[in-house]
Amino acid sequence: MADDLPPPQRVGRGRQFAVFAALLVFAGVLSARLYYWQVQQHDWLAGKAQQEHFRDEQIPARRGAIYDVNGSVLATNEAVDSVYAARKQIDDPEKAAQVLSPLIGVSADDILQSITNPNLQFVRLKPWVTADVSQKIKASHLAGIFLEPTTHRIYPQNSLAAHLLGFTNQDGSGQYGLEEFYNKELSGTPGHLQAEMDTAGRPINFSTPRESSPAQDGADLVTSVDSALQYIAERELADAVKKHRATGGTIIIMDPRSGEIMALANEPTFDPNNYGSSQDAIFPDAAISKIYEPGSTFKIITMSIGLAEHAVEPTTAINDPGSLSLAGIHITNWDGKGHSPESATQVLQYSSNVGAATIGWKVGAAKYYPHIQDYGLGVRTGVDLAGEVPGQVLFPGEPNWTPSNLVTNSFGQGIAVTPLQLVTAVAAVANGGMLVKPHVVRDIRGPAGDQRIGTTEVRRVLDPQVAATLTKMLVDSAKIGEAQFAVVPGFNVAAKTGTAQVASPNGGYADGKFIASLMGFAPADNPRFVMLVKIDEPQDVPFGSEVAAPVWREIAKQLFIHFKIEPTDPVALAKSAVTPTPVAAPASASARAAETAAPKTAQQAPAPKVSAKPAPKPTAKPVASSKAR
Repeated sequence: MADDLPPPQRVGRGRQFAVFAALLVFAGVLSARLYYWQVQQHDWLAGKAQQEHFRDEQIPARRGAIYDVNGSVLATNEAVDSVYAARKQIDDPEKAAQVLSPLIGVSADDILQSITNPNLQFVRLKPWVTADVSQKIKASHLAGIFLEPTTHRIYPQNSLAAHLLGFTNQDGSGQYGLEEFYNKELSGTPGHLQAEMDTAGRPINFSTPRESSPAQDGADLVTSVDSALQYIAERELADAVKKHRATGGTIIIMDPRSGEIMALANEPTFDPNNYGSSQDAIFPDAAISKIYEPGSTFKIITMSIGLAEHAVEPTTAINDPGSLSLAGIHITNWDGKGHSPESATQVLQYSSNVGAATIGWKVGAAKYYPHIQDYGLGVRTGVDLAGEVPGQVLFPGEPNWTPSNLVTNSFGQGIAVTPLQLVTAVAAVANGGMLVKPHVVRDIRGPAGDQRIGTTEVRRVLDPQVAATLTKMLVDSAKIGEAQFAVVPGFNVAAKTGTAQVASPNGGYADGKFIASLMGFAPADNPRFVMLVKIDEPQDVPFGSEVAAPVWREIAKQLFIHFKIEPTDPVALAKSAVTPTPVAAPASASARAAETAAPKTAQQAPAPKVSAKPAPKPTAKPVASSKAR
């Protein structure tokens, strides 16, 4: 049996060969893997290592400030801290959530959910907190909670010019107004650096950045807004809305020569520092985003067209029997009485619907509507504010347009404009016939230099002589008409009142709802300002002469002082111990509204029969569209 055993030497050599072969194969595999990782995957591994050790940090750019025309700060930034959490470093998540909740104003449940989310290593808990809150967070010594220096947008004058400015959201992007329109210019360009991180993922402050590019700060905006005038406009508007229990209103003050907006106020308003406490519906600027039927203030435009087309002169006699059937509809002056013969100037004085419709009809649609287009109605003005809408105008040839539209459009019904569109159109009358583009920003001051925003002349809409003639007609009619309540003694004021019904979303007009307004400019011989006062749905009395005209006059007084405008009649100014007092309406708004037969739709605008309304002065007005006084 001993002869059957293999020689010991041969068995040892076989085992050695097997082990050697196995080691050789292992070495080959290891070499291949090392080659794969160290050579073929070198770049990928190096990138991963850099990602673990370095992180791209964004350097935020300073958002540009916004100033008024005199250099007062309207919007700027303040140094604050953002609150962050590093999940892996938090010892007691529930305690951290309970401590932070009252400090940062976030529910403990929401905080706990964020800091225990396994998919989030770092999370921002609050975009910004004030310095005192930062101190309290530091004093709490919560592990894993960090403060990152940043900036926060503030508005030092609180709600002043809120709709002009807009605000920035939590991400720092502009919303509404100038903040949104000029968001790119204000934001600037962020920079970046590669910061070295420790094992917890925190920047090593003393390390040298591997790469960096500086941030380019945003541009500053210098506006045409005058804070003093803005304050006056907002104060007077708020008082009027409260006095007449109105739902809101708008005031616009613009330089008719340059198109610069000096003040723009809306009610209701908000504080951009605390926009979260206001309803979203308040944020859009009603001066550019809310359309309405202008009523008798639009007779300024119709009269300008009649003069331009030589359909009338100031003394042209117009037959006004008090009512008129035209283009299949019947219109009536507010009192049902005629004023025949009345001059074209008296059409403005009496605010005659029959007179305005007669002029529009005489001009004809083929000539009337090209002027409407020249005035920029039905399209956006191009103002540098976010959210502008184009208004609504039906032109001949469009669906639903009928000849009756020409009749009703002539006295401001069935045509919808924004307040700024109307101001811009009337500014062309004030400045001698040139349509200018409205704007708010005067200068953009950026790192690359300053950009001056000058006057943009869009087109000539009136011959200077026609504009001068119409201006005199407005001055003369205002002295003895219902617009007299807007006249400041000693100064020539060109003005027109308006009282328009509010179009219903379901067609026709809302019962008992009116818009009282006054559109005018002064001094008439060399206008420094054009101003619209618009009060929405006053509850006590609806007429522009009694609601809007006194507001216009009070602001105009301040404007004459502000601009150091000398009176054209110092004697009249000296004798004006008292100013005209609006006459109380003898009938309630609801009683008058009950007499109104509204048209089918605001766009189709067939004029209803206008019922009588007693008044201290004869002022013809369409109840369905423009009960102007």
